[in-house]
Amino acid sequence: MSSHHPSATHGRSIHDSSRTTSLSLLARWFYQAILVFLGGVLGTASREALTLALPESTPSLSLLGINVLGALLLGLLLESIQIFGRGRQNWQRRRLVFGTGFLGCFTTYSAFATANAELIDHSRVEMAVLYGISTLILGLVAATIGMIVPHLFANKRSKA
Repeated sequence: MSSHHPSATHGRSIHDSSRTTSLSLLARWFYQAILVFLGGVLGTASREALTLALPESTPSLSLLGINVLGALLLGLLLESIQIFGRGRQNWQRRRLVFGTGFLGCFTTYSAFATANAELIDHSRVEMAVLYGISTLILGLVAATIGMIVPHLFANKRSKA
């Protein structure tokens, strides 16, 4: 009969192994949260800088431009990951920093919703509808363009 205890593996218990796994997952989550946070800080600062640099208007054309640009860049990033970086760790980090963090904070649904609510509050319902539809359509077109561009580079790369 062996004196080896079934819960011991190479001198470590199953409990120790699960604790190591939990700490590893926690460290990975914390690292990813830091990447998103850093991207978010830069995205928020960039949005604010553009908003301050561009002239004010009602509805906010700078906000419209920022959200459309963000849709273009997000489409470009996500499709680039699908084509060039699927499963690669450095592309996952780029997605966290630039997609979730930077572009998530660069674009802003809450400001878009608030701008529409203010238009409605000032009895400019037609303008709110036009602004809302314009934002959605332009964002969709921009995201689609962003998703097409990486395919053009992939086709050039495969022909070379």
